[in-house]
Amino acid sequence: MSLKEIVSLADQLQIMDIGAACIAEIPIYRVLLDEGIGELNAFEGDSRQISKIKETYGDKARVFSSFLADGLEHTLYVAHEESGMTSLLKPKVDALKFFNNFEHFGKIEKTVQVRTTRLDDMPEVPQIDFLKMDIQGSELAVLMHGQEKLSDCVAVQLEVSFICLYENQPSFGEVDVWMRAHGFVPHCFVDVKRWSISPTIRDGNFRVPFNQLLEADIVYIKDPLKLQLLSSSQLSKLALFAHYCLASVDLCVLLLLELISRGNLKAGANAQYLESLAVMTTQKAAQVPRQEDIQPAFDEVSDLWKPYEGCPLCQGNDTILLRSDSCENYPLWQDGLPRNIHWMHCQQCEHIFTGRYFTQQGLSLLFSKAHPTQVTGANLDQERMRWYTTVERVQRHFDQPAWLSDGLVWLDIGCGGGGLVITAAEYGFVAIGLDSRLQAVEGLKALGYSALEGDLMELRVTDPVQVISLADVLEHVPFPRAALKRVHSALVPGGILLVSCPNLDSGSWRKSNADGNNPYWGELEHHHNFSRASLMRLLAQEGFHPVDYSISMRYKSCMEIVARRV
Repeated sequence: MSLKEIVSLADQLQIMDIGAACIAEIPIYRVLLDEGIGELNAFEGDSRQISKIKETYGDKARVFSSFLADGLEHTLYVAHEESGMTSLLKPKVDALKFFNNFEHFGKIEKTVQVRTTRLDDMPEVPQIDFLKMDIQGSELAVLMHGQEKLSDCVAVQLEVSFICLYENQPSFGEVDVWMRAHGFVPHCFVDVKRWSISPTIRDGNFRVPFNQLLEADIVYIKDPLKLQLLSSSQLSKLALFAHYCLASVDLCVLLLLELISRGNLKAGANAQYLESLAVMTTQKAAQVPRQEDIQPAFDEVSDLWKPYEGCPLCQGNDTILLRSDSCENYPLWQDGLPRNIHWMHCQQCEHIFTGRYFTQQGLSLLFSKAHPTQVTGANLDQERMRWYTTVERVQRHFDQPAWLSDGLVWLDIGCGGGGLVITAAEYGFVAIGLDSRLQAVEGLKALGYSALEGDLMELRVTDPVQVISLADVLEHVPFPRAALKRVHSALVPGGILLVSCPNLDSGSWRKSNADGNNPYWGELEHHHNFSRASLMRLLAQEGFHPVDYSISMRYKSCMEIVARRV
């Protein structure tokens, strides 16, 4: 019997997420929605995020566009959509300069005057059981003006700052004093973020920290030393939250014992709960591949591949096995290549990547076969229709189209069958293809187009390049950050980068996952899976400003992003 059956709530848990933008994280309360025991009240004042929230949660959420604070008019400082730093507080310049790259993250694109609303002045909002807030420094203002709505609240997750990035932002200490004064105590940290101090960069990656604390997500709960102050309903709700969201088994047992002592649960309910955990653990163990079954695939000595020593994006070592998939049905598979792909999940930056990557010798074997789509000239009219919208989208970001000038240079990296090179040339660009497959390069040259055999990581450019495209390439390269650094140095300032790859957060990806037929888990050539948010964030961190997002019709679940070199 599950905990929700043991406790058996009459009503759903009312969850409130203030600052509910779906940028990177999977919130800890998501399991309550999936279990059907929670209802979400999502607040997000940034209109750019509303549609994504509705798409993510569907009918499990009510979405409010109000700015919650003290009910007064404030200036909204609008940063880039994917930075997560839009705030009712003005960024503190010296604090942003203190941390590497935060001047870029916190750059204000515009300011807007907005009227805020007090939480207690919203009759349409129910009494809240669990509150999550991440609103860039205004958390305490919401708490102070929402005490009636939060009078029954049993747990609160807050983002707190150790070094404040905004003017007049309450520090962690100030927030902690207020929470304790209102009956809450710290229970756990969900996440603690450190960041490197400018100008020192560790291992060439500004995201890899030394020791300086930046901020954290902390969970407060009603004081467990004063359970007599809580109603039986509050005890039950806190028990559900402790189990499903935090895996705090000890807290859950303490609350069940209190409910037993009050006569709300039968004697032995705590033991029944612990037994259910043992059953769940056994079931999960049967479903997860044993370490001894998968380890030989990583440790097997081969000249064809190397294991990643850590996450290729953040260099973190806190990674877990997400899933293992067969790749023997992949069109380019042949004897000598690995039979399975092991997908890893970084617990620090949430990136999803393969456990190993190919050496040059491995790539030579892999590239000894080619997809039909990688054969130049197979169906050029069809290729024109596949690529013309992409070329026109890029053209819109220049003051003058290529065909009205001397010719803007477009370098297509990983040009494959050459469809993009051919189409860009038709639109007036000086189009050049670059590919590791000799047959792709020779096919383009045979038709009179410019093409070079080579690897992105060996790219050296001496003449000005206005456009570089990584069309379905970034997911292939072992180290995306290093690749983007190469591209950044090759582009002229203000030049355009086009990136396309599958979007793991798209509806079609989710549906094929649910149906068990997602082809990308078996893609032998892919090393990374990105979401729209994670790719946008990566581009911004490597000196590119995204200016256009669109859905690509060329491949399943594919997205295209146009970005300008900063």
